[in-house]
Amino acid sequence: TPISDSERLQADIFYLKYFGGEFLKCGDCSEFQGLHPRFAGLVQEYGAPQGEAPRIASIKEQSVVVKFSDGAGREFEKKLLKSTPVKNVQLIVQRQFKVMPKKQKLYWVDSDEQKIYLD
Repeated sequence: TPISDSERLQADIFYLKYFGGEFLKCGDCSEFQGLHPRFAGLVQEYGAPQGEAPRIASIKEQSVVVKFSDGAGREFEKKLLKSTPVKNVQLIVQRQFKVMPKKQKLYWVDSDEQKIYLD
């Protein structure tokens, strides 16, 4: 599929920001230019990068261990992404406890031991 102009612009700017810290530390070093031959052209087109590279969160940082339990005392733990939709969590609970999603009452317990119900 062809790349649109806006996608190219975003990719170029991300590339400049991502390797900008390395460029600023190195200055005009030939080793950096050898590894990133297009970088000099992008600097001429968009200007030199400033500041640090954007930090990309790892999967480990984006995940959390969730403890599930039912009223009968059965429990299990599962590592989930923080962005996991409630619908997917309901399917996990359905497979483990054999309870249909419509009959589930999902909630999490905060540090004050208060129940916060999920939709």
